[in-house]
Amino acid sequence: MRRVLGEGDWLADHSEDGQTFDQYKGAKWNRVDEKRKVLYIMPLQEMSKEFLEGCHRFCAAFYHGMDVKLNLKAGLSSMKVESRTNEYSKKIQYKASSILVHAKK
Repeated sequence: MRRVLGEGDWLADHSEDGQTFDQYKGAKWNRVDEKRKVLYIMPLQEMSKEFLEGCHRFCAAFYHGMDVKLNLKAGLSSMKVESRTNEYSKKIQYKASSILVHAKK
C-alpha cells in the first residue's frame, strides 16, 4: 500500500519517475570501485566521540567494501554554507553542494 504524500514531502512537490529494484541494482553509480570506495563521515556540529565511533562502526558494517573515514576538520560554524529556512518545518536546510566544497579540502 502506498502512503499518502503530505505537505512538504519531496514527491508532493517534485515529479519524478519511479525506479524498480532491478533498475537500482543495475545502475552503474551504486557500485564500489577504485574511484568510489571511501565513505567520509563529516559531522556538521558537535557530537560525542562515542556517537561518532558508533556511526563509524555501523557504516563500516553496512557499507561493506567501503573504507569509512571520519573527517573532523570542519563544522558548520567554520564554513560559509548556503542555507534557507524550510517554509513548512521552519527548520534550516543547508545546501549540500556548498558543504561538499569544504569536504574536499
